[in-house]
Amino acid sequence: MTKDILDVVVIAPYFYPTQDQPDDDVYFNGGYASVNVQVTYIDAHKKIANPKGIAIEPYEVGQHSTERNLELQQRRQRSPRMKTLYGYYLGEVSRVHGFGRTVPFYHYHWISQISTSQSGAWGMLEYLGQPRADAPKYDAYLDAYEGIFPPYTRYGTNLRILGTRGAGQTVSLDLPATFNTRSIDVQWTADGVAISGAKGWKYTQDASIVGKKLGVLVTLNGDKGYATSLAYTDPQAVS
Repeated sequence: MTKDILDVVVIAPYFYPTQDQPDDDVYFNGGYASVNVQVTYIDAHKKIANPKGIAIEPYEVGQHSTERNLELQQRRQRSPRMKTLYGYYLGEVSRVHGFGRTVPFYHYHWISQISTSQSGAWGMLEYLGQPRADAPKYDAYLDAYEGIFPPYTRYGTNLRILGTRGAGQTVSLDLPATFNTRSIDVQWTADGVAISGAKGWKYTQDASIVGKKLGVLVTLNGDKGYATSLAYTDPQAVS
């Protein structure tokens, strides 16, 4: 394979939610994990082709959901969570590989009904004239076209609390790398309840925390009102 033979190799880096089971968390989390895998696959293609002067471009992309249950398929395709998942996918392939910025980007199907099995749910729209507010995939693409993505940390990375637990001890927030983030709000919690005045990246524990589980809530604020919440709570109470 050389530049003398071809200029571009086209690929189809679909991502795959975990299908055909009732738990929406499992379905969407599978989608996020698959996005990470697809980003790695794209990188593997580029490492082979780019040194030979050959470009890698996606000729069709999107979620590859072929569920057998129509009700599940419709609910998930129309869910706001699908927009957030698409935003993560579009944000990652743009950030890591330049798709949609320096590399052309093509979604498979503009309009198609939501169907099951191999008929899938490929379209950004279900019908011509569908309102943007009712079309989460289309909404995510229009935002991406304007360079707007939801703020996020990469799926599989987790925030942590560093330091010794106990009254008088200071702990700190360990936050993974964030993307598309304009500002970050931090709120420390005890048994899931906000601790008054405890809003910085560090928190000095007082006697009121003893016997409670220390936690932290982080809000990533992005463009266009996008906000993503991340939370962590210790499994054991402070002694």
